[in-house]
Amino acid sequence: ISTIPKNQVPEDQEIGNCIVLLDRKRDGRRKSRTVYNGASQKFKIGTGFVSPTLSQNTFAVLLAYAAQRGFDFRTADVKSAFLYADLPAGTELFAKIPKSHPDFEKLGKTHYLKITKNLYGTKEGPSLWWLHLLKILKTKFHLVQSSVDECVFFNVKLTMFLGIYVDDIFAVGDARVLNNFFADLRKELTIRCTELNEAADFLGAIVQKVMVSSA
Repeated sequence: ISTIPKNQVPEDQEIGNCIVLLDRKRDGRRKSRTVYNGASQKFKIGTGFVSPTLSQNTFAVLLAYAAQRGFDFRTADVKSAFLYADLPAGTELFAKIPKSHPDFEKLGKTHYLKITKNLYGTKEGPSLWWLHLLKILKTKFHLVQSSVDECVFFNVKLTMFLGIYVDDIFAVGDARVLNNFFADLRKELTIRCTELNEAADFLGAIVQKVMVSSA
């Protein structure tokens, strides 16, 4: 995001609004996020408005299959996921500088914000992020996308399966394969990842691997 003088923006250009949201995660972490107010957005980028999400039924199937195969698991969430995606070529967003911006007093009356990357709050934000993640998983990691649930991906050796819920990832598979995958994924995205088989909250369920003795 940069600033641009108002007289350099075409008069017919739509000018949106940005707001700063403050939030506290369930684990106690605090975060702030600059969000584009898509509720007033009139133009369309043309990529669609949604990011597909893993269903509860598919998640249950992944858990059952992992238990049957004796797989390990890890979970991860992508930090500031939407910001990784670029806007389509030739697309620019402009917004009024919010009062919380550090340069509002200096530039608020004479400048707009110029946005060239995807931003939370835009109508197309989820779709742009999904297309970016899809490219990484299929092109860089050569994963196969399920024909039954588009939010499930697996490797050709069937030793790792991923379930995607927007910017959250649930992975089951061989321990070595999982560890290598997340190590390589960190080169593409900033992720917050659990350790192998560490109890984790995913889709509102606490996932934990418990070894049961047959004796």
